[in-house]
Amino acid sequence: MIFSKGSKLHIIKGGVKYTYLISSASLTQSIREASYSQNTIHNPVLVDEAFVDTKSPVNISIDMHLGRDEMFLFEWMGLTPVEVGGIVTGYSIPMGAIEVANSPDIYLESSGGVYKGSTAVLSTCSFSLGPKTVASVTVTGQGSKMELVPSVPAAATQTIQSSSTFY
Repeated sequence: MIFSKGSKLHIIKGGVKYTYLISSASLTQSIREASYSQNTIHNPVLVDEAFVDTKSPVNISIDMHLGRDEMFLFEWMGLTPVEVGGIVTGYSIPMGAIEVANSPDIYLESSGGVYKGSTAVLSTCSFSLGPKTVASVTVTGQGSKMELVPSVPAAATQTIQSSSTFY
């Protein structure tokens, strides 16, 4: 599935829904089917039946602009805030293992529907920063499965991305 500008990324973790506008995104998954032919005494007509045999992990790629305060987004990327005097001055990259079981589910919403990527784990982040440019990030990763869902689930709290800005 390919999502274009104007689509929304929703990340739900711990009863909080984080909503971001995206520039583009894609979710891809390979599916292998198997089939067999069968006939019975009661139905002597040969029938071919096909079924999904194997699904690969979901490949995730998302391009988005950064807003003014993206604390959760940076934590999802595995970055740890560095504070000096109670003010976040930067982020560090932990060298230990990150618990995959705590990875959030993501929902990509467009006019065509809502797709869920379960247990989204990021593998790479590429930042675009500079004078007179809109700060943005491209993230790639994998999820355990992809499915079409009726809507984005409600959460106790919702946080919407602040507007993107020039830095």
